[in-house]
Amino acid sequence: MTVTLRSLRAGDEEVAVRWAADPVFCRAADWTPGLAPRVVRRHWAAIIAGGDPAFLRLGVELDGRLVGFVDLAGLIRTPVERFAKSFNPSGASGRETGSGRGVGNPVWFRDVNETNGIRMSGTSAEFGIVIGERALWGRGVARRAGEALIAHAAGLGLARLTALVHAPNARSHALMRRLGFVEAGHAEPQAYMGEVVPVIRYEQAIGTDQPHS
Repeated sequence: MTVTLRSLRAGDEEVAVRWAADPVFCRAADWTPGLAPRVVRRHWAAIIAGGDPAFLRLGVELDGRLVGFVDLAGLIRTPVERFAKSFNPSGASGRETGSGRGVGNPVWFRDVNETNGIRMSGTSAEFGIVIGERALWGRGVARRAGEALIAHAAGLGLARLTALVHAPNARSHALMRRLGFVEAGHAEPQAYMGEVVPVIRYEQAIGTDQPHS
């Protein structure tokens, strides 16, 4: 089983349309059920176009097939002057409806990080994982994708990740623990699967000197 992350590309919206047609997936991932395909396509086309500098979504591939996505939200990235050619950068992705808070999900940056001419700064963001192929749930795909995203976040210079998980979502709690997160309090209650439920906040420090799993 080979799980990798990649940039989104044109055509991925059609896979999202298929996921959105699965009511069981929509309930678990906190997507709005019954959305028209044109709405899903338009929403995903905007994400693929990459117009929000504070938000990064990467596709999750299993053996070359798109099966889900991961998010880093709340990033602050601004262009800066490039360093001298001799410099070797250390680096190497608002929550929308259906971003999958129940399937994973925040992160602190070091104050400033410069990668490929982009300055990253800020205090918090969100870490999220959604596996759209229901047949793959419970088979380790989300864990491998989460490990890859943690490594990517560390490469960007992030110092801490957090995740918000709805209290009834046992699968996501187990995933957070497997990824090395620890409980760190509660967030505001949210609607989930037809009722308002508590939300558990998880945290994890990351970096080259701190193992994450």
